[in-house]
Amino acid sequence: MGRASYFETGEPRDCRGCEACVQVCPVSEITMAADGEGFRYPVINSEACVACGRCRQVCNGAVEEALFHDPAARRAFGGAIADAEVLADSTSGGAFTAIASAFLREGEGSVFGAVAHGVSGARHACVTTEEGLSAFHGSKYAQSEVGSAYSDAGARLRSGGRVLFSGTPCQIAGLRSYLGELASSDGLLTVEVVCEGVPSPLFIKKQIEDVSNRHLGGEPVTSMRYRDKWGALHVTRGPFSSASRADSWDFEPVSFSSGARRWAVDRWVNPFWNIWLRHLMSRPSCYECPYARGERVADVTLGDLWGVHLYCPDLYNDDRGASLVVCSTEKGLAAVQAAAPLMRPFRELDVAVAIRYQGPMRAPIAENPDRVAFMADLRAMGYRELVRKWARRPSLKLLVSKYIWGTNRQVCARKTRSAVRGGVQGGQE
Repeated sequence: MGRASYFETGEPRDCRGCEACVQVCPVSEITMAADGEGFRYPVINSEACVACGRCRQVCNGAVEEALFHDPAARRAFGGAIADAEVLADSTSGGAFTAIASAFLREGEGSVFGAVAHGVSGARHACVTTEEGLSAFHGSKYAQSEVGSAYSDAGARLRSGGRVLFSGTPCQIAGLRSYLGELASSDGLLTVEVVCEGVPSPLFIKKQIEDVSNRHLGGEPVTSMRYRDKWGALHVTRGPFSSASRADSWDFEPVSFSSGARRWAVDRWVNPFWNIWLRHLMSRPSCYECPYARGERVADVTLGDLWGVHLYCPDLYNDDRGASLVVCSTEKGLAAVQAAAPLMRPFRELDVAVAIRYQGPMRAPIAENPDRVAFMADLRAMGYRELVRKWARRPSLKLLVSKYIWGTNRQVCARKTRSAVRGGVQGGQE
């Protein structure tokens, strides 16, 4: 693709933070360090560097055209895992747990994925049992620390083991570049999540401190869920009650806990979502992401089933969550077909229609022209001052569309119209 590596340019836009360089270094003299915006970049110990060039090679290799699969082979599916407890604990439809469970049931194997680390961070871990998959539940809007996951996965593949490796598209590309020819092993299954850019950890840190001081009596936040279906019963901020169900998918708030205390804020009035989705604080490389395109680098791509109320309301699943599953390889399709008995509802979708509602599967996010100004304020201002200046209040149109004429009612109305049309057509016949 003609891209230079971060080690050649030193430009933040050329580093996606995949950490392949850290693990490929033969003398283990590359570490990751956060910059002023909170994003982590590789740092070489120049005194110990042996100038082998492997870091540059693996960085360039992570954007090679050979990594991308033929889009003509894609097939899309939608639905949710049948296990009610897993579904309630999952961000959307629990498709990853279904795929990983089926993978482990086929024989001894290892599943790598992101688990919560600290209050708001994430790191890669490995499990080998279905019971261990619960650690992967829930979205982490943080770039996970990969640690030794690539080398650990490689070691298991070289010994003849089976590996399911999940992560963001750039992490899957980093893994495949690191593995080289081993990436084509029959024992490797890759699963990526649809990613709309990595938000600044610095903003999240400041929000956590503010929640602790203003809503938790000064007690430190001990846990945080970025999208909490069960938080809907405990929202204490917002113009209306967020949902009538505890396991609402439409109104998943961000929740913060400290011991017995808990506070949650609905996503439609949360400054975090407002600022991040306006693309004011994403990692610089996200604005030029080479993986935000129709061709994918993983065998399977997972995301929320956005647009479900418009083109597949039968999969809405009573507001409990639904997943989009896109297979880009025969290996991915086989894995999804093996998981299908664990999913209900579940059916195939039109790929073109499904991707229409998945912006990051078509093109990179657009950089907000005010990003530089926002990031300067993020470094200099306190949280309240920053939010007053940059967070936008939800419009009346948004509040009406989400709280009054919400997705659930739209789905019910659409189903009713379909039933009426079906009845009329049946009578005519």
